[in-house]
Amino acid sequence: MSTQTKNSFLFSTFTLLLCLSSFFLRNTDAQDNTESVVIPVSDAYTFETIDVPGVDFLAVTASNDFEDYAGYTKSADGEKDVAFTLVDGVFTTHDFPGSQNTYFYAFGNNGVAAGHYEDSDGLFHGVILENSELREYNFPDAVQTSIYGISDETGALTGNFIDAAGVRRGFSGDTIVEAPEAVETYADFRSATGAVIGSYIDSDGIYHGYVRAPDGRFILADVLDVSNLEYFFAHGVNDVGVAVIRAKAVADISRTYVGNFGQIRELRFPDSISTQGWNINRNGSVVGHYTSTDGKTHGFIASPITDTDAPVDDPPVVVPASDNYTFETIDVPGVDFLALTASSDFQDYAGNTRSADGQKIVGFTLINGVFTTYDFPESKNTYFYALGNNGNAAGHYEDSDGLFHGVVLENGELREYNFPDAVQTEIYGISDTTGALTGNFIDISGVRRGFSGDTIVEVPGASATYADFVSASGTVVGSYIDSDGMYHAYGRAPDGRFGFFDILTASNIEYLFTHGINNIGITVVRAKVVDDIPRTYVGRFGQLHELQFPDSVSTEGYNINQDGSVVGHYQSADGRTHGFIARPAEDTAAPVDGQPAIASANDNYTFETIDVPGVDFLELTASSDFEDYAGNTKSEDGTKTVGFTLIDGVFMTYDFPGSQNTYFYALGNNGIAAGHYENSDGLHHGVVLEDGELRQYDFPDAVETEIYGYSDATGALTGNFIDASGVRRGFSGDTIIEFPGASETYADFANGIGNIVGSYVDAEGTYYAYTYGLDGRFASITPPEAPNEYFFLHGINDAVRVVARSKTVGGVPRTYVGYGLNMRELRFPGSVSTEGWNINQDSSVVGHYDSPDGRRHGFIARPAARVDNKQTLRPASENYTFQTIDVPGVEFLELTASNDFGDYAGNTQSPDGKKIVGFTLIDGVFTTYDFRGSQNTYFYALGNNGNAAGHYQDSHGLYHGVVLENGEMREYNFSGAVETEIYGISDATGILTGNFIDASGVRRGFSGETIVEFPGATATYADFVNRVGNIVGSYVDAEGTYHAYAYGLDGRFLSSTPPKAPNEYFFLHGFSNTGAVVARSKAVSDIPRTYVGTLLNMQELRFPGSVSTEGWNINQDASVVGHYDSADGRRHGFIARPVDEAESNHFGNFYTVTLSKGLNMLSVPLAPPTPMTAKSLLAMTGATTIIMLDTASQQFVAWTPDAPNDGFAIEGGQGYIVNVPETRNFAFVGAPWT
Repeated sequence: MSTQTKNSFLFSTFTLLLCLSSFFLRNTDAQDNTESVVIPVSDAYTFETIDVPGVDFLAVTASNDFEDYAGYTKSADGEKDVAFTLVDGVFTTHDFPGSQNTYFYAFGNNGVAAGHYEDSDGLFHGVILENSELREYNFPDAVQTSIYGISDETGALTGNFIDAAGVRRGFSGDTIVEAPEAVETYADFRSATGAVIGSYIDSDGIYHGYVRAPDGRFILADVLDVSNLEYFFAHGVNDVGVAVIRAKAVADISRTYVGNFGQIRELRFPDSISTQGWNINRNGSVVGHYTSTDGKTHGFIASPITDTDAPVDDPPVVVPASDNYTFETIDVPGVDFLALTASSDFQDYAGNTRSADGQKIVGFTLINGVFTTYDFPESKNTYFYALGNNGNAAGHYEDSDGLFHGVVLENGELREYNFPDAVQTEIYGISDTTGALTGNFIDISGVRRGFSGDTIVEVPGASATYADFVSASGTVVGSYIDSDGMYHAYGRAPDGRFGFFDILTASNIEYLFTHGINNIGITVVRAKVVDDIPRTYVGRFGQLHELQFPDSVSTEGYNINQDGSVVGHYQSADGRTHGFIARPAEDTAAPVDGQPAIASANDNYTFETIDVPGVDFLELTASSDFEDYAGNTKSEDGTKTVGFTLIDGVFMTYDFPGSQNTYFYALGNNGIAAGHYENSDGLHHGVVLEDGELRQYDFPDAVETEIYGYSDATGALTGNFIDASGVRRGFSGDTIIEFPGASETYADFANGIGNIVGSYVDAEGTYYAYTYGLDGRFASITPPEAPNEYFFLHGINDAVRVVARSKTVGGVPRTYVGYGLNMRELRFPGSVSTEGWNINQDSSVVGHYDSPDGRRHGFIARPAARVDNKQTLRPASENYTFQTIDVPGVEFLELTASNDFGDYAGNTQSPDGKKIVGFTLIDGVFTTYDFRGSQNTYFYALGNNGNAAGHYQDSHGLYHGVVLENGEMREYNFSGAVETEIYGISDATGILTGNFIDASGVRRGFSGETIVEFPGATATYADFVNRVGNIVGSYVDAEGTYHAYAYGLDGRFLSSTPPKAPNEYFFLHGFSNTGAVVARSKAVSDIPRTYVGTLLNMQELRFPGSVSTEGWNINQDASVVGHYDSADGRRHGFIARPVDEAESNHFGNFYTVTLSKGLNMLSVPLAPPTPMTAKSLLAMTGATTIIMLDTASQQFVAWTPDAPNDGFAIEGGQGYIVNVPETRNFAFVGAPWT
């Protein structure tokens, strides 16, 4: 099972911002001029002029990754500027018709160029070159539009526009970009992750740089002395964070700057008068144009020189995440607490450990394998946090008054170091280049400031500043606390300028420290948010990812070496603290984290128009799996609508005799089409096309009938009808479909396994979609947008993927595809509106769209990648292999949670049997937890990091949340709650999910800070949130009936009725990322039961031979964990793993065994799914001793629970003597021995 990397959303999106902030460093000391603060970088590049014979003015402004170029030049008569492209050496100019000037500023890898032209009135309009044709583009409602960027990933245009009020704003795609308090905003470039960079002008007319995160947040920063800038434009940033900027100070020439963190430097073409860089490629090369001394303008490309120390030429670095590192534990024999905090480039280490008597912390070094501890005389504690390549260590000690003083280890001797006039001093870094110490100090006034060498580091406006490390180039990294007590990270350039950025949500950070940065810009950050464990992040600013030692409870990285290796310490599940070194793995790719669900489905589909020559109105509504089509078109005279089929390329129209209109909405694989016709009175009747003939179909006793679906499996028709009383109901075959409480019910389609989809209208006239399951249960889906004119679910394939068609009031018709909870809009590119009507087994969608010229076209949209159309799992006991999870000597093991690493948590009985206590079973170690003063303690959630959660019952019988972190339990109560119960932990975000009761006695669900309340429910339970943010749980309606629900990212609910009713309870406990669920239910006077599958198709899962089975959690591989009761009254944990049909048949056997009190002879009847040992057999049977005969020595070998290992293997055909203290009944599960 792969290790999962956990990144909070804010952290993963802000990594790019950190990178960009690295060159947007805020200037705190006024500079006399630009050149005095920017170091030239031209020596780190080779330059090549780009000229075209006979062209004296070549303003190169853009390039693609294939070294093609675009820009602008002079027209042949020299009277105007015209755009050009230079592709594969071919120079072509482009002049927008009727323009004064035309400019290109962007060039995609697909050959599309973009920019803007100036019209006869001097106004600018966007222009796009596509397939050698120029077309105009104006941002909606814009008076002027200028384009400066094209995204190779999405095709989105980026630039700025001026509206009718005269305000300039940026845009990227459809998004308007406006910096806070800006008078004007320019957007120049959009990165691959969706961050936008640009410039803005404040109310004083001053230019500033900004970065806009994908979630809309801004970092506002300055790279130069802002007081004298005529302009400042950030034109591009590549994937490793190297940027190109173009700026001009008053009375100065235009200049170009490139670089990254703290090292923004001027780039200048040799001997040029001025240099203007406009674009940066992925390999770090910069393109633009320069003016030579003869007044000519030339294009250029500047390529980074290899094997140089220039910061812009950093070698490729593995994007740091746990999957890209190899881990090595660093331990010292006999030392259980080794807090490694520093290392040298020679793999020597330093840090902190416990003194021999365990009473204090002392520093240590581990050099050439020699472990030495250091205790500053008369100190309470001594800490090391830095280690130089020369073997010198540094940190601080705590004196008898609790004050900290710097300490330096040199030549085996400790000496005290206090920063001048400091009351307290802490050291965290040593520079191998200069020997300078870096850290922070508190002065006599109580203010904390950072220092590096003799330099005081103080962030403007900070209440406290920490300095942690200084790189070889003099860049200081650290953290500061603002006036509101919030932590932020900073970088301080060698010239004193600061860059500020947030890595995590600032409002909930307990601490955040940037501990190191190596010479190529890889940094290590250690942070802890409230109610979370300490976490470590590594990477280049712009590509930070969490680093976690595998299977650790928490990981704290403290230092990074020049080779990118990270050292620090981690806590293991047994409570020990170990040192570690994590080395970058070679030839690894950046991990792909689970991405948030996209708002549009278009990226996952390829589109094809379906037209018929001479037909301008082709309303495609149905298709078969053989890509034949049916739908509606106009009659030859244009006075009515007629049905059509398009089979094997043959177009045929059908007009029911005497009808006003005829419509087709269904097409079978056998060529049968169906729909309805409108008679002379305006009433609708079903119509079926069979063998080329039309026949009428009316549902029994119906006044009107409409057909929308045809089953290839059964031939059943699906649709809706209106009876004599005027009520509309759905039907499928002979079955009437009526959604409870609906004023109208529509049925649209039945898939191959019998699921029906449709829509209904409630008493208020609002449309909802529904799915109707095999067992007669409904699942209701709210529409994507409201208020709506209609919302119809038109199709569902056997993989339960659906297509829906909706129209909001005043909006265009829209199409949505996906699963019931996660539907995304599908839109034919460039269409006015798109209406999808059918979904095939391969998940391709067919329908029709309207083009801007008013024509209606058919289309088919095919999934761009293969869509797995098998059911997520085939939920039934015969499709699972079962394994009992027991602990020797424990007869009540209520397993309720697991993680993806095969660790477990749940509840058991205290040693005296008087109460319930929580337990964890991690790496085979069984540990119980009893919250102090509680009546009972329960665990119901377990994260991949080893954190567990649940709730305890206090002395008054009230429940309070409890969280286990680092071996310690802490209480958690939801804000304003009287009682709190926790049932889930998100590995993606760490948020807790559960339910609470407020002071008024109402129960509601929560996930993180979000309150979840099902509309009209008397009580709402939330149980789990999956990686993409979907929440599952249950609610109780006004009649006291339980229902399950799923809550989507967009706030919509999907509800599901329980498998059996009436029920005492029905809880949805887990939801995998692929939509597999596990539910636990108990009908009145019945045993608890477990159901697995999808919300629509759940089937019972039962441990073979058990009295009752309760599933509590589902993992990403769809395995289910929980507990079952055996016939002897014991409670056991279990894990049930899904298998394919062949394996299911192989392992779908069980055999019940009874063992009498005392000695029994036992032969294991079935081969278990996983190898069995004496230890596991003892746990299963509850035995005290297992004895086997060693045939080789003819000696009996016994195994008891106190043995240090798992004992001998249990094999088929062998007899074992088993001693049990009580009569036992249990079941063996497995396959016949072979």
